[in-house]
Amino acid sequence: MAGGEMSAEFMKYRSPLVSRYASPEMAFNFSEMKKFTTWRRLWTYLAKSEKALGLTITDEQISEMENNLENINFELAASEEKKYRHDVMAHVHTFGACCPKASPIIHLGATSAYVGDNTDLIVMRDGFHILLPKLARVIKRLADFADKQKSLPCLAYTHLQPAQLTTVGKRACLWIQDLLMDLRNLENASDNIRFRGVKGTTGTQASFLSLFEGDDEKVEELDRMVTEMAGFKQTYMVCGQTYSRKVDVDCLNVLASLGASVHKICTDIRLLANFKELEEPFEKDQIGSSAMPYKRNPMRSERCCALSRHLICLVQDPLMTASTQWMERTLDDSANRRISLPEAFLTADIILSTLQNISEGLVVYPKVIERRVNQELPFMASENIIMAMVKAGGDRQECHEQIRVLSQEAGRVVKQEGGDNDLVDRIRKSDYFKPIHSQLDSLLDPGTFTGRAPRQVTKFIEMEVTPSLQKYMDKLKEGGKVELQILSSDVQNQIRAVLYGQCVGDALGLLTEFLTKKEAKQVNCKDIARRFLDWMKRGIPELGDYVGMGIGATTDRVIHHRSFLEDPMAAAECVWREGQGKVAPNGAVMRTSALGIHRFHDMDHVTKNAADVAKITHFDPRCQASAVAVSVAIAMMLQKKERHFNKTGGYNITAIIQDSYDIAVKFIEIEEQKRELLSCMKCSDLKQLKLDESGKIGYTFKTLGAGFWALKQNDFRKAITKIVLQGGDADTNACVAGAMLGCKLGIEAIPESWRNNLKHKNWLEQQVQKYFVMLNEMVDMKA
Repeated sequence: MAGGEMSAEFMKYRSPLVSRYASPEMAFNFSEMKKFTTWRRLWTYLAKSEKALGLTITDEQISEMENNLENINFELAASEEKKYRHDVMAHVHTFGACCPKASPIIHLGATSAYVGDNTDLIVMRDGFHILLPKLARVIKRLADFADKQKSLPCLAYTHLQPAQLTTVGKRACLWIQDLLMDLRNLENASDNIRFRGVKGTTGTQASFLSLFEGDDEKVEELDRMVTEMAGFKQTYMVCGQTYSRKVDVDCLNVLASLGASVHKICTDIRLLANFKELEEPFEKDQIGSSAMPYKRNPMRSERCCALSRHLICLVQDPLMTASTQWMERTLDDSANRRISLPEAFLTADIILSTLQNISEGLVVYPKVIERRVNQELPFMASENIIMAMVKAGGDRQECHEQIRVLSQEAGRVVKQEGGDNDLVDRIRKSDYFKPIHSQLDSLLDPGTFTGRAPRQVTKFIEMEVTPSLQKYMDKLKEGGKVELQILSSDVQNQIRAVLYGQCVGDALGLLTEFLTKKEAKQVNCKDIARRFLDWMKRGIPELGDYVGMGIGATTDRVIHHRSFLEDPMAAAECVWREGQGKVAPNGAVMRTSALGIHRFHDMDHVTKNAADVAKITHFDPRCQASAVAVSVAIAMMLQKKERHFNKTGGYNITAIIQDSYDIAVKFIEIEEQKRELLSCMKCSDLKQLKLDESGKIGYTFKTLGAGFWALKQNDFRKAITKIVLQGGDADTNACVAGAMLGCKLGIEAIPESWRNNLKHKNWLEQQVQKYFVMLNEMVDMKA
């Protein structure tokens, strides 16, 4: 990462589908976490159903399985797979390791396809559920565009040559019509997905018939119960070892068809951009070409076309796979499907998000369109002019000859001299056409050449678009404007590092909290174990904890203030004034690191958020300034502005510190405190902070200083260890330092053993993924 050691992530190939483009929700849908937690849920559904139908399975075993659905030891699973060369059995053993009582009944009667195939069906179903609202949103945005531009005349093209006139809105309806067909196709494909169910090794259910001693009805009921638990209404009544691979064909075929639609739409946009009639969104600071600064390349549309071609080609994989399955099944489908199925859904997700971004910011240039229309309209109007002359008493054949001569002369000016089409001027100067000179403006009104196009747009939207979108209205209200690449893979890496760094710093710091530096260096195994166990028992209720998490004295007094629920900031101010404005603890700066992540593109928002959240319990201006300084420094690293990078590509920490100070210092009025703030932020020697100073270990500027000192370091392990060994309020100091240094160096810089030994790592990772999804769905991140 910038400013630190080279991350291991950059030493291996990463699919750009995930690292650059895909939405967090679709990336998670095909993640290992989603896959293997689904396996565990399927094993739990099976066990619960088998128990309900009379097999000897206890409530305790079921409870043990349910409590460990997300407690996956991926390292153990990898080791087991290396040993057994079988991914399903590796995870059977891994699940059994954390469910020792349930281990004997996990996967009872099932075959690998029970979890493998059923999970694939669940993931594809969920994938369609992600795609459909996005497609509906694109259609709605284009429909709004079509309605707005329904009466704007423009050239229509056949063979890419000017033909007659249409309207900008009518052309958009042609795009929408294709997407409506895709919407119906995706809906049908989603609705047609059934559950493989509980079918056994070759689809005969023989193992389950044996388990239930030949009771055919119980086997059927088992299949029905598990299917219902998995959220399906139907199963495939017959199958071999796997469900028919024709299902994959059907699913990827509709996605390929969607790719064809998007390719056509974006090709049109690229051509219109060349004509300068229409453009996709172009950001203020966007660069079109590294060599030609004047260019405004249609990069989003080009991306859609590139990825659409990939999507169209992917359908060949399931076609070949379905055609080459031998008898009840061959395993040559597996490796192919691991690639083709995720890539199809990920690619579809990307092109829809990108097309939504395009459709929300399409720019139309009416004057350019008018000029292009005027170049061709005189030729198109020649028949109307002839008819008007005949009505005025002229001879049709003579009039035709006059128009032909003048048209060729005008054409010569356009083609050979590069001039404008002057046919109308020639007609106005011709005495022959004098009888209709007064009619020329009305005869050449572009609006009279568009036929029923405006009315067609209105009726099409009313009769076809609106009814098709009705079921998605709630999602359309939720969905805001899409900002592309708000959360690139690198930014997600940094955000994850902020949160993990904050957690591991807090956990390690608990080992030496409230010790002096000298005591911290004296390793007392019993005391460390007691403190570590104590920390493990604290947390949040959903993780099984029932006590508070080391609430500080100031926070405690504020929370118990009589007006806290009504006006927390007033309560915090009251407590602060009762202490004569001298108390400035570090409780606020400890919890506000994450606020540097939230809407990090908007520094004003980050600043206000950090200050407001701090004031809920810590009103002192120093507490507010500390929270703001840490949050905006993290936001600056995520924004990646040129000013904050040095010539070698690393972070310019000096610039980040100065800019963070310039924002944070506005919250402080006392000059001495301003100087102290700057001194702590620029501290280069940890000893200067005196983190273990008696009576002052919880001072907010000490924690702030530890964080900004860490920001100057390039080794996560050494930096956090050094802070922890200073003693004092070690967990808080390491928490803030871990968040800041994690953002700088990235997730790979945090020692793997520290990350993996977090007791609730899987829970934390789930929250991170949910947060990514939430950020992706937010309304205009820059608003």
